[in-house]
Amino acid sequence: MWSHVKEIDMVITLVVWSAVVGLKYDKMKVTKGTIEDFNKVKFYKTCLRNLTTEMRGLLVRKLAMNSRILAFITAWILTPRGSNHVVLTKDDLMLMYCLIYKIKVNWVYVMKEHMIKSKDC
Repeated sequence: MWSHVKEIDMVITLVVWSAVVGLKYDKMKVTKGTIEDFNKVKFYKTCLRNLTTEMRGLLVRKLAMNSRILAFITAWILTPRGSNHVVLTKDDLMLMYCLIYKIKVNWVYVMKEHMIKSKDC
């Protein structure tokens, strides 16, 4: 990623990003599917309030209270998006999985990828 400020080209690397923001770089790329055996549907079913509920999409309203709060934090605070906070994305579910099972997350990478996705929209 690069930036152009006051006629000076700046390259923003992971080292620079982590130094400026203060986030730890653990060399784990969570959003690209590096978690082995992660199945978004199987994980979503474990978060449901009622396990016998028919599944039509990955909706937040069907989640148990703790999972719903975590989904809110993930979709609105950690990686906010402009629309459709009702349906969880694979990235949201993967971050929720990491937070629940205490898997180290490369937050520098997650935030950088989120900024790039936001810029392209």
